[in-house]
Amino acid sequence: MNERTRLFAVMAIAAIILFGWVPLVQLVERTTGLALLPKPVPAATQPADAAAPASTDTAITSGPASTQPAGSLVVQSTQPGSIAIASPTTAPADVLIGSAASKDKQYAMQLRVSPAGGGLSGVVLNDYTERVGSSDPFEFEDAPDSQTLALATRSIKIDGHEQKLAGSIWRVASSDAKSVSLALDITDGKSPILTLIKTFEILPRDEEGGVNGPRGFDTKFSYSFINLSGRPLVVSSDLIGPTFPPSEQPRGGDRQVVAGYQGKNAVILKHDALESFSGSTASRDYTTYENQPLLWFGAGGNYFNAIVRPAGTSWIKSATAHSINPEAEAHLRQVALDVNTGDMTLAANTTHTLESRVFFGPRKREVLKNPYYAAPGLGYQHTLETGGSCAFCTFQWLVDFLMLLLGFFQMVLRDWGLAIIALVFVVRACLHPITKRSQINMAKMGKMGPEMERIKKKYGDDKEGLNKAMMDFYKTQGAAPVLGCLPMFLQMPIWIALYSGLSSTFELRQSPFLYGLTWIKDLSKPDHLIQFSTPINLFGVLHFDGLNVIPFLLAGAFFLQQKFTPKPPATTPEQQQQQKMMQWMTLMFPLFLYSSPSGLNMYILTSTIFGIIESRIIRKHIKEREALAPTGPTFVDGEIIDRDKDTKKRTPEKTGGGAFGWFQKLQDMAEKARNDAEKKARDKRT
Repeated sequence: MNERTRLFAVMAIAAIILFGWVPLVQLVERTTGLALLPKPVPAATQPADAAAPASTDTAITSGPASTQPAGSLVVQSTQPGSIAIASPTTAPADVLIGSAASKDKQYAMQLRVSPAGGGLSGVVLNDYTERVGSSDPFEFEDAPDSQTLALATRSIKIDGHEQKLAGSIWRVASSDAKSVSLALDITDGKSPILTLIKTFEILPRDEEGGVNGPRGFDTKFSYSFINLSGRPLVVSSDLIGPTFPPSEQPRGGDRQVVAGYQGKNAVILKHDALESFSGSTASRDYTTYENQPLLWFGAGGNYFNAIVRPAGTSWIKSATAHSINPEAEAHLRQVALDVNTGDMTLAANTTHTLESRVFFGPRKREVLKNPYYAAPGLGYQHTLETGGSCAFCTFQWLVDFLMLLLGFFQMVLRDWGLAIIALVFVVRACLHPITKRSQINMAKMGKMGPEMERIKKKYGDDKEGLNKAMMDFYKTQGAAPVLGCLPMFLQMPIWIALYSGLSSTFELRQSPFLYGLTWIKDLSKPDHLIQFSTPINLFGVLHFDGLNVIPFLLAGAFFLQQKFTPKPPATTPEQQQQQKMMQWMTLMFPLFLYSSPSGLNMYILTSTIFGIIESRIIRKHIKEREALAPTGPTFVDGEIIDRDKDTKKRTPEKTGGGAFGWFQKLQDMAEKARNDAEKKARDKRT
């Protein structure tokens, strides 16, 4: 079987996997009664209070009568100056504002405001669904109880005396289709001294600029303090920050605390993954960063953000985040956000209001880079930026450019999977000259084994003489070992940029591959062909919750790439062992990518396959050039390899220009510095 026949066979098998596997598994399911494929999740039954139309005022229901009126805080007199809470045990039902109807034309979200705690018990974005095959709208994490509601008041301090308010029942002062106000009255047992009022207002889609404005993803949040005591009061309050979006990856790693700070020329982003909150770092302060003031603070995920931003003068005295369960497994850790207002002196019979905007929306370039969110002082587009230990290996402009190019291909091909393949082709084509030069260089070095072994035997333990002879030999042959690493060196920023972009590109979320004709229904998640009912953990490190096909194809592609890629001669046992380890590492690499998004794995697989084909073409080109001139000079891409009768004497080639020449000079300088250092060390010993 020749190479062409094998290639067609591989393509046929790939086509069967792409188009025939799902019908085959469905046939097995019907025949055997087994459940092998994940089934669509039916739409959840909406609670009765969710059925109320958004265009009318929401009815408020009250519980049984209590000894204290709803929304009252009684200051006890058991200790002079102390305050305490006496709150009723029942509360009105949650108030719904906005709309949860799919792609509602007026509102982009629905807020569920809870009087029991005075915060948000739910946030729904009606443009998006929770998962593929479900009609349930996307919802930020539900608060487990009334003491963890987003934007609820955790405590209040009056004249230095603190009182916990989490779980207190607020009264509904007013409500309509897009806003609701809650109030909490504080008394000294005889007369009111302070009233707290919270107002949540949703902005319609077309308000404040339309497509160039908040697009309905902003909520106005105001927090008012009304002094009724007839004397000045010093008041401060602790608030619970916004809630996190739910994790959309099997083992987490896609959520983080985000904070923006006012830099000299742009907003500075600080973000920390939830998995990093443990031990001594289980609690962190985000009030300032590099002596820069805080602009906004919140919770972010790969695809959604929840950010609170003070309007006008910042009223946030401190902003902190702490893990609720720091000892839990990394992917199970929960983090709570806290915001403190600092001390405020309220004159008698005056009102002080803290204004803010809260963003609940997609982490989408189209949204975050519009004039409103990208304006100076907001800079929400910085939440798109990469971070972590490899951030220095790439550039944000490169991430943006590659994602812009990916979007262009999608616009033409109308499929994000095909757009990824087109992007691979463009990137490989741009790097082809460098890859070709590198492989030609490696092919030259691959033929130098016998001569290098002879040089090694000649110089024995004389490392300085051996290194000098080896470098002279490389020069006469027109080869440079450093060029073998050049393609990887130049591709590394591109790979990291693509990893960052494809891992969090919103448009890949719930996008199928090949117009939905394959088993890959969501490019932002692993390509589950079969989803396991019980996940499998190996050694506490490897996690398998389904059978994914692309990682196995990656293993095969990596093995073939290692086999067909020219390698420099291994003249020592250490080098031979290193090459064997590299072969095994290529098989381990797909295991680490097993749970990665299928869109990212598809890019790596396609790039590897293109690399194998490219390598074959380059090797064929080298053989053809060598066959044209078996004796005398051989021309390869303008380079002259002089074939003299005396194989020990060759005409030195000129050092190339551009990046190749620069790397050659750099290698020479490094070699000279090392030889000088070794010589000085020997001189010192003698």
